[in-house]
Amino acid sequence: MLSNTIDHKESSEQETVAKTVDLYKAALKKSNPAPNLFVLNEAAISRFTELGFPARKHEMFTFIDTRKLEEAEFRLANDYDTNADIPGDDVEKHIVLADGVLSPLQPYVAGNDKNVLVTPLPKALANHTLRDMLLASVNNETDAFAALGTAFIKDGVVVEILPDTKATMPIKITLHTNKGPVITAPLVVVKAGARSRLQVVVEETGGGESSFMNANIHFILEDGATLEYLLSQGGGCDSWSFIKHHVTQKKESRFSAVCAFTGSGITRNSIDARLIGDDAKFSLRSTSLLLDKDQAHFHVRVNHEAKNCESYQLFKNVVTDSGRVSVDTTVAVGNGASLSKSDQLVNNLLLTENGRADVKPNLTILNDDVKCAHGATTGKLDEEQVAYMKSRGIDEASSKRALVTGFLNVALSVPDFKCPLEPIKQKLLARMEKANA
Repeated sequence: MLSNTIDHKESSEQETVAKTVDLYKAALKKSNPAPNLFVLNEAAISRFTELGFPARKHEMFTFIDTRKLEEAEFRLANDYDTNADIPGDDVEKHIVLADGVLSPLQPYVAGNDKNVLVTPLPKALANHTLRDMLLASVNNETDAFAALGTAFIKDGVVVEILPDTKATMPIKITLHTNKGPVITAPLVVVKAGARSRLQVVVEETGGGESSFMNANIHFILEDGATLEYLLSQGGGCDSWSFIKHHVTQKKESRFSAVCAFTGSGITRNSIDARLIGDDAKFSLRSTSLLLDKDQAHFHVRVNHEAKNCESYQLFKNVVTDSGRVSVDTTVAVGNGASLSKSDQLVNNLLLTENGRADVKPNLTILNDDVKCAHGATTGKLDEEQVAYMKSRGIDEASSKRALVTGFLNVALSVPDFKCPLEPIKQKLLARMEKANA
């Protein structure tokens, strides 16, 4: 095996772990990480070794065939040019992690808003509180791929808004993967100070040719903080994109997320949210439109650990061709989490016979004084509605497009949401046009 290549063909799960550790050691020799990063790397590879490479029988990966990852060949991203050609006319206004490496912060980003601090991860880890928090997260990690992502980080960024302040505009973070069979591991930390308000937009770009982006994003909301989050996920054809979100909410904090699958390939969006302060509120709206052999998998765990907390989840998925979507979501209400409220709703729309949708909503309740509900539907377009629209002079293709648009836009209709949703709607519309071509 080459020192910078994983070849998982004809290997057992144990051999896969061993080869991954070999690749990790090769990565350390090339990157020579800063001491604070090295501590995280070592803890994470140790945790990955304990957890092992997850097979399909693993509870977290029931609907994903991880054997394809075992059989893939990946090269370390630092074998490629990290001066990536990032799409977009206003890239100078972004925080860019290209192949997991933080591009030089433009003055616009670094100094535009005095209330928002943007710090490279190696420098930020000088703060032992942050370092200890990330170490604790690694040591308690149950997702092998999330642990693996932290093992391979060589850079990252920390965004912090000061207490009692509001950001003047959304902070945009671009996660870019260059073309080629590369493996990248971006790490982002967003800290919202007490009673602050912040909007964060994360967009995935690039990818393709069997690339694998394996990212970790941490959100920390102090008392009374409000954070809005918009994610546009999906790389190029034949790419893999895994993002693990770690959300910690303290007293009276508000976290509102809109996630959209707007690219191609196979994606996994994992969210582990902990509502540890009284009166915290968590909201997640997710939408996806799958073409060809695209796959989108969602694994969500929301833990109510304090009194009077609320969580809301809505998934709207449209599957065409041979696409596949899965939603595995659990709300856990602890003993001390009285007066909790929770709603989970998953709606899937199958437009072809070859598409597939798997749903597994769960509730784990250890307190009697709660209001929790969950539901799921999987179906086809209402032919009566299509016929009615045709009777009004609208052709069949336009009728179906309008119905699908209306179905998806339910998840994108968020009152008082400050992050820009129009670009997401345009991307989904472009994918619908492609589906109808």
